[in-house]
This record gives sequence, C-alpha cells and structure tokens, in this order.
Amino acid sequence: MVNQVGFHLGMWKNPTVQENYRYYESKGIIIQAYSPLASGDPRITKGTNLTKSLAKKYNKTPAQIALKYIVQQDIAVVTASKNIKYMKQNADLFDFELQENEIDALNQETLPTIDPNPPGN
Repeated sequence: MVNQVGFHLGMWKNPTVQENYRYYESKGIIIQAYSPLASGDPRITKGTNLTKSLAKKYNKTPAQIALKYIVQQDIAVVTASKNIKYMKQNADLFDFELQENEIDALNQETLPTIDPNPPGN
C-alpha cells in the first residue's frame, strides 16, 4: 500500500508529520511525497544556507539536496516539470549519500509547510 502525502524539507519538525511517518512505517505503508519542492518555493529550489552548502559539497543543486533528503528517508517522491533540465536533475540523486549529521541538520530546517492532514482526507 502507498499513501501519498504532502512532504518537503522543513516539515519534519511538525509533530503530526513525525507521528504519521511512524504510523505508516509501523504498518508497512510506503510513503510517497507530493510537492517535494514545495511547489517551486525558492527557499527550497534556490536553497537555504544549509542546502546551498551541501549542494556545493556534493556538486548538486539545492533542489537535489532537498529531494535526496526525502528519498534517503525511504520516502518516494513525485516531481513534475516541463523543463527537461529539471527532469534530469530530479532523477540525478543516486550518486551520493547525505551523512547522518547532514540529515539531522536538514531535519531542523523550518520552511513553509503544507498541511499534512488537509480537510477531506
């Protein structure tokens, strides 16, 4: 079973997100993140100080760091773009691994969030 939920960098500090993640994981439900780049919010796509620093370290874009952060937590992502350059970048995530301390730092990011439990769901 797969449950598609809104998730992107900056949402992990929300207790509801953490509770949902643990529940899905305990039931063997695969989590699939929609809007993993926060609908193109520049704080995600252009980066924060942390994602810019990691992007430089790994020779990636801040958006790729944000996507890798999600994928590396065993959360599938759904991306969308009409731009072939971005399509390729979105798929170019599997030649590096974020370190545990980097994941921990990214977990502390506070960026715009979407409601993990929107009305009617």
